[in-house]
Amino acid sequence: MSLKILKCKEKVSTLLLEDYFITSISTILEKSSKSIYNTISRIKRKNNIPLPTINSKLGCSFKITKRTKRAINKD
Repeated sequence: MSLKILKCKEKVSTLLLEDYFITSISTILEKSSKSIYNTISRIKRKNNIPLPTINSKLGCSFKITKRTKRAINKD
C-alpha cells in the first residue's frame, strides 16, 4: 500500500474515534465523502482498528407520497 493511503486511514480512524461526522471528516481532509466511506470499509475489512458503528447513509431519505399512504391504509 502506498504511504498516502496509510496516512489517510490513520487520520480517518482517529477522527471517527473522536465522533466526527463523515461530512466533517471529508471537509477536514479535503476529500469526497465517498472516498471516506471507502477508507472506512477498507479499515473494517482489515479489522485493524475497532470503529464505532456508523448510522448515517448516503443519499436522501425515502419519502412516501400521498398516493402510497392511501394504498397502504386501504390494504
